[in-house]
Amino acid sequence: MDEQDADITEMVNATGDAVLHSPAYVREHEARIANLSTCVLTRIDECERTRATIAGFAFELRIPNLAVAAPIEAPDDRWYGREWSPGEFLLLHVDPNSEFAVITRPGPTSCRLDLAGRPMQLRRIAPGDPGWAANAYAAEVIGFLDDATHFWGQVVAPTETRRESLLAALATLERMSK
Repeated sequence: MDEQDADITEMVNATGDAVLHSPAYVREHEARIANLSTCVLTRIDECERTRATIAGFAFELRIPNLAVAAPIEAPDDRWYGREWSPGEFLLLHVDPNSEFAVITRPGPTSCRLDLAGRPMQLRRIAPGDPGWAANAYAAEVIGFLDDATHFWGQVVAPTETRRESLLAALATLERMSK
């Protein structure tokens, strides 16, 4: 597989590097994402909305079967997650002052997901995909909530169908006023 054909995500130390956190960088990133095809998502059944506050940002989203999910223990308030089993979870990260930045170069398997009013990159992952060692299905969403706040979300599930259901739940994320 040619490197240009692959979805590439790099984690870089961005401490002191104002370029990665500048509004110009965010606009450049979002321009690359805007050129991607729009993601096709599974419909989920109506369910009650839940609120989450992550790094001071208030969100609402609809998560099916939330009552049977356990909160994921997070290192700080920049994380939010729910777990149905050890290999089935939804995890979100919001970082307004990130020490690290994720630089993405979308490949042909990426698509655009408009989330919380912003264009974000979505990449679906299956067992055996390059760079993915787990025997599970996953999806990763990367973008910005504003000109400085990085957003990352991941769903992992034992089946492709369940991954798509959790991804559809993640796609209901809406930013709320405090």
